[in-house]
Amino acid sequence: MAETASEVSTSDDLRLPHRPTDADIIPAVQAWINEKGVEDAFKIIGKLLLYSGPRRSVSNAFMGLERNHPRASWMDDAQYTIIDRTYIGRRLDNFVAKKNIYTYLEGIYANEKDENGRLLYERYATAVMMFASVVLVSVAKGDVETRVCGADERGIFYTKELPALMANKKISSINGVSIERLRAIYYSEAKDATYQTFRKICQGEAALARSRRNSAATKKNAEDLQEEYEVSRAFFIAERKETIKAIQTPSPKISDEAMPLPPAHNISHPFMYIHGMPSH
Repeated sequence: MAETASEVSTSDDLRLPHRPTDADIIPAVQAWINEKGVEDAFKIIGKLLLYSGPRRSVSNAFMGLERNHPRASWMDDAQYTIIDRTYIGRRLDNFVAKKNIYTYLEGIYANEKDENGRLLYERYATAVMMFASVVLVSVAKGDVETRVCGADERGIFYTKELPALMANKKISSINGVSIERLRAIYYSEAKDATYQTFRKICQGEAALARSRRNSAATKKNAEDLQEEYEVSRAFFIAERKETIKAIQTPSPKISDEAMPLPPAHNISHPFMYIHGMPSH
């Protein structure tokens, strides 16, 4: 069929308007899922590992530390699956002409913004990633791990993946915290129940890193895991301090477990930033 003026050819004969939005792209992603089958489109090897953030203000406070996406990417792909390593994740990371979904849409919309001042390319690309992430979480089983300390409450994990995790009956725990305990918080009548659940997940993330550090087989492993623990803890406490300032009556139900915020310069071997698909 001949190409019309309103369509452009992309990879695998995908056809989209010249100015596609998430409403145009999501049906194409759904078609890929249907073609492969959801279990193969989002095949999980080992544990599902979700990442998000940290929010910009937290990241700016620790400029020498790596964000959560690259930290998740470093995990052994024989033991962990992040969305990037799934069939759909790879398709979105090489969406058109070796450009990921964000870069592709940025090339179309550049600095255009919506009525709320949000960059259009980020809005549309994030909506596509939100859709894919929810489907990914729906096929997860057993224990799930995260790299989400410091994440923004408007991000993919907080707004989409967390509700999907709570709804998935096949998940047993997150960062070693039982799903029953997390659901008890999430479905409580507390006005900040969602945040308290997120906070408990972040505490579990830091505690898991600390536990692995304590049981490390070698000194080098212990040093690496100490660094992982310190970064998660730094992001966690910084986000918590910001949140306390933003809300008048934060719930006191869950303690910070005496985890003081370390100064940025005291965190060993600061990570270097690696460019790639923007973090959730």
